[in-house]
Amino acid sequence: MLTPSIPHRLLKFTANVALSGALLLCTGVLNVCFETPIRQSCLHSNSTQLAENCFNQRQAFFLFFVFCLSRIVTYRVEVYLFPRYPRCLAKGAVPGRHVGIALGLPYLARFSSKLLLSTEVDPSPLLGLALLALCVVAFFPYARDFFTMCRLVLYAVQRRFYKANHDLILTVVTLYIYLSVMTIEFLDVSFGLYCSQHLLGLPLVFPNINFPFLLYLMHCYVIMHHKTMPVIIYEVLEEDQFVQLHRFRCLCQKDCPELSHTVRLPVAPSLATTRERRLLEGRIVQNEALYH
Repeated sequence: MLTPSIPHRLLKFTANVALSGALLLCTGVLNVCFETPIRQSCLHSNSTQLAENCFNQRQAFFLFFVFCLSRIVTYRVEVYLFPRYPRCLAKGAVPGRHVGIALGLPYLARFSSKLLLSTEVDPSPLLGLALLALCVVAFFPYARDFFTMCRLVLYAVQRRFYKANHDLILTVVTLYIYLSVMTIEFLDVSFGLYCSQHLLGLPLVFPNINFPFLLYLMHCYVIMHHKTMPVIIYEVLEEDQFVQLHRFRCLCQKDCPELSHTVRLPVAPSLATTRERRLLEGRIVQNEALYH
């Protein structure tokens, strides 16, 4: 018979997956749902060109608004979806959480440039430089997180941090996908290099996909690994007590204050026999007092 905790965990996992999918695809779904009403609102235009420009303009502002709203909601929800290890030192070194609203500004700037070209007005070259500068600023936090994670993983490999080869392989694959998504989105937002692509009727180009949330999911996987360290038993002479220390090391190669914990053993050092001491799990270290 299932214990009450298992159905609760399954229900929570299912809810998290459903909510993550909704946050990831909400902009694209709303784009498909409101495409026809937005196009119909521009039928009053005098020419086909004006109607198309009207549709593109209203659709761009609609997507920008929905993307910004989805990023605000996602930023607030991320901490509840993945509350594990809030005091983890690796999570402090690479937070991974960014609002990401600034990513919509280059999209609007690039759309304005295309709109000027469609009206036979040459945009200023400074607009292209400003667009590139906006993209660099908007993507800088994600690039910084990527290089920080690569540095931590490389150092962890040197210290034999990963207990299994498949953990290291999956981590490297995750970092590769992280870099690929970030590069593709940077090129698309900056220069619009990719044509419109759809999967099951949903558009995949920016801003239809909440890709910062996808990057955050991969970030959580990279930093979730912890290494189990040898157990240490402190023989506290002042209290006549054995205190067993269970240590877990973060990706940044420091003891994690979130997972590391102590356990007071029931046997007293003054009453423990040599055989009982040998049966204790961990290396015994004598200490005058235990400082909390």
